[in-house]
Amino acid sequence: MGSPSALPEVVVATVLAAAGLGLIYAPTANMNLFSGPEQPPGDVVPHACVFCIPYNDGTVPMPYFAGQAQDLRWLSVQVLVRGNVDGYDAANTLAYGCWQALSRKVTPSTGYLDILNKQGAPMFLGNDDTDHPRFVFNVQLRYEG
Repeated sequence: MGSPSALPEVVVATVLAAAGLGLIYAPTANMNLFSGPEQPPGDVVPHACVFCIPYNDGTVPMPYFAGQAQDLRWLSVQVLVRGNVDGYDAANTLAYGCWQALSRKVTPSTGYLDILNKQGAPMFLGNDDTDHPRFVFNVQLRYEG
């Protein structure tokens, strides 16, 4: 089958945008969900927002069936939730909402089998240099390749 055509961070962002959490992944003035690395708050990026960041966690393909050219493979995405200054509770609630929305999410139309959370809950990273609370968790998207 090969790799899915959709980038894993885009799939995660699309699932989150459809989850009813108030996250907007369209290029509009209200956009608060991004695929790619964290960006500082500014004219386009709000203080409170979510970033879906691809990364390689080193997971190797697992042979699916002996003697066949199919493997079970994983691509990883880190979900980073940044809250407003003094917005710990709201950021924590949003992080848990994102985590629940992605928990065991089946996404076959995207070329991936499903999305699996790699942590039992979002982790609080502390506040960044500008006092924004930050939470993070990781997911894996499985596919046959």
